[in-house]
Amino acid sequence: SGLLPAMLPDGLYVICVEASESLVEPMCSTAELQQELVPYVMSQLLKNSTFMKLPKPERQAKVKMLTQKMLSGETVAGVPEDEADEIAPHRFWAHLRAKYGTRHGHLLQMLKLLERGLQGQRVVVLRFQSEVATPTASLFVRASAPCSAAGAAASAASRREFVAGSFRADAVDDWLHEPVGGSGSGRAPPLW
Repeated sequence: SGLLPAMLPDGLYVICVEASESLVEPMCSTAELQQELVPYVMSQLLKNSTFMKLPKPERQAKVKMLTQKMLSGETVAGVPEDEADEIAPHRFWAHLRAKYGTRHGHLLQMLKLLERGLQGQRVVVLRFQSEVATPTASLFVRASAPCSAAGAAASAASRREFVAGSFRADAVDDWLHEPVGGSGSGRAPPLW
């Protein structure tokens, strides 16, 4: 699930967290996504009285067009402004995340389970952006001994240390939501 805890000999616990954008994607299969899409679009359109007054071929074309826009993430043009937010792609993705969960949700649950055992320990959390299932030894080396000022800054932005007694899963979660580097210029995760 993007989490790899390890205890080093001196009592230091290191938790490596994959902080890729896939953490916020719904944990549903393509088949489940397709199964949810048309009923979701239809449920939103059926709330619209003007949609129901359209001839059947126009309704079918509109459902097809909105379904494609939902998948592509485009904003829905041609829909009255007061209804556009209801069938906006971010609402559909939020619906899928609520129904199927996300890797981020599972990660937070795991951290909460580990929290009590890590309270009295020194903990370092390293975040990395990769789709590799497990971090390599080079991640540990890069996090512990940066070779330049830029490397040191990048390493510091990807590292959060907790002294014994201060580890909190919610603090890690808050930190994971911060853009890398702490500036407000980070891009928003997809599907939000």
